[in-house]
Amino acid sequence: MPLTVAEAFQLPLKRLADKESKTGHTTQLKSKYVANLAIGTPPQLVQAAFNTGSASIWVPARSCAKKSTNGACSSEGNFFDPTHSNTFKNTTRFFETGYDESNARGYVIKDKLSILTSSRGPKLSFRNPVFIGAATTPAESNEAVFGLPSQQFSHPYEHSYSTILHQQMNNTNVNASYFTLYTAGCGYEGCGNRAVLTFGGQDHKHCQEQINFTPLIPTSPIWEFQADGVGVRGLFAPKKITTSVDSGSGYVGVPRYMLSVFVRRWNATKLEGEDAYGIPCNTDLDVVLGIENVLYKISSDNLLRPLPEAGQRKFGANMCQIAMRASEMLDVITLGEPFLRTYCVVHDIGGRRVGFAHKIGEEEPDEEEFDLSTTRRHFTRNRHPDRAKTRTQTPGDRRKKKEEKKNGRKHRKDGNKDRKSEESSESLEEYYRKKFEREQRRRGYPIPVPPFVFPYPPVFKNSTAV
Repeated sequence: MPLTVAEAFQLPLKRLADKESKTGHTTQLKSKYVANLAIGTPPQLVQAAFNTGSASIWVPARSCAKKSTNGACSSEGNFFDPTHSNTFKNTTRFFETGYDESNARGYVIKDKLSILTSSRGPKLSFRNPVFIGAATTPAESNEAVFGLPSQQFSHPYEHSYSTILHQQMNNTNVNASYFTLYTAGCGYEGCGNRAVLTFGGQDHKHCQEQINFTPLIPTSPIWEFQADGVGVRGLFAPKKITTSVDSGSGYVGVPRYMLSVFVRRWNATKLEGEDAYGIPCNTDLDVVLGIENVLYKISSDNLLRPLPEAGQRKFGANMCQIAMRASEMLDVITLGEPFLRTYCVVHDIGGRRVGFAHKIGEEEPDEEEFDLSTTRRHFTRNRHPDRAKTRTQTPGDRRKKKEEKKNGRKHRKDGNKDRKSEESSESLEEYYRKKFEREQRRRGYPIPVPPFVFPYPPVFKNSTAV
């Protein structure tokens, strides 16, 4: 199934504007970079979101709009009608794929497919028909999804149509298993075709030549690897942790106990919902990530998003939303749009690796700004500067308080020397780890080994900052 293009193919992507939450106070933190697909004969145009965090390729079917109760599949004919295609072939297979708050299901079809740069521009065409999911029950989206997984997916509903790029790995015209994603040209309010997806090579127009690669986890179908550590200014945890890059996420996802430490350190304000936090827009809260002895910085410009008008009226005009939330998967970091807007990401399916390159014209960050050899501050209750203002009760505190009330004795004040000695012996990280384990037991989930360890310093040999 060769491609009718030569060498590399550059696909301009348009970013859709952020959508507000139900209350209108915050944004949903979802990123969608879309382009047009041409399906069938004669070709029918369908707008699709290209997503490296998905293994599925599916389009809304015409019957999808009739079943929609949430506005999905209602976008002015953005669906595929098999009855109008002369090359359409049905199969006996069904598919179902899930997302954060919904799922899409339907049947698997086989038809011709092309990826279009514009109505009259060059296109990336598959000569033979390909398997595509036709959604009859919609997800909460008006767009089709073109998944870009790192390897063939083994799910019984997805393996037959989600591996188009993997079928091109031996193609001599273009190396479709090697592609580069550049998104820095787009703002959160949406943009025209300023993001670029380059199939078959590196994006020499927007990305620097040097690429730092790291191997992928062998068994994972997504772009998942092991990072060396994560931290914020003055605080770094040099511990191996599973990390993934996902172009469909509009945030950086971290384990919940990490998020608790970070927002407390930033003195962030709870906005609404479980993971929505805000902070003044002029705050410096750069995040660093260690990958293959190289430090990658995610700047405040990409981590902070202005609130919608309703949110500014409620929380203040200078308040921004932090594009960070707790990961859906335990002990996994998700590098979404804030990271992708900072670096070019090179995906190599054949080599089972992912690489990162600077944008052209980007200045190197100050190495001393994140000098890890000086970040020795222990994160214990009695030494952390923010702990002087507020005091969180430990489980032992609550038990003692109940016993004292039961015996009719007055609850001792915080100045008790014995209690101070007990509190200082337990680090804040240890407290949150125990809290996290209790929550996992309550929900019936397994308890992983937390990777966030204090104190440190990190042990990077020959580290370089980027």
